[in-house]
Amino acid sequence: MENLNKEIFSVRPNDVEKIVEEIFVKQGYLVESKNSYDRKGGDSDRTFIKPLPILSEINDEIGSCRVYVQIKKKDGEYDEDEGINQLEEIVETKEKNDNPENKFNNFYKVLVCTGEFSPRIQELAQEKNIILIDGIQLIRMCLKNI
Repeated sequence: MENLNKEIFSVRPNDVEKIVEEIFVKQGYLVESKNSYDRKGGDSDRTFIKPLPILSEINDEIGSCRVYVQIKKKDGEYDEDEGINQLEEIVETKEKNDNPENKFNNFYKVLVCTGEFSPRIQELAQEKNIILIDGIQLIRMCLKNI
């Protein structure tokens, strides 16, 4: 699996973003934005919307969930705070400042890395409710969805 990881992710960072996008779209997510930057340090490479048809019939405010995805093309162990900080900032801007009435918190933060996450990053992500997808998980998702 390690050789497959190196081979698949020897592509450009932009191509990894396209791969992640294709996986989400195949699962019924809609692309809301690409490369969203808030000029304060917040950044998401992709923002997806997942329609929730049954719930939207009950309440328009919960008619979909939003997923902010930050994608890092890194070999080996990823031990940088950058991706987590970017997700935290973009959610602060988009969900809390731009939409303060969002009482449902119907959003998710996802950090994708083609390598593996250090134990420190795993712990930090857990504290901040960030979902991590490492290179092996991403390969499995590719095999299943593409």
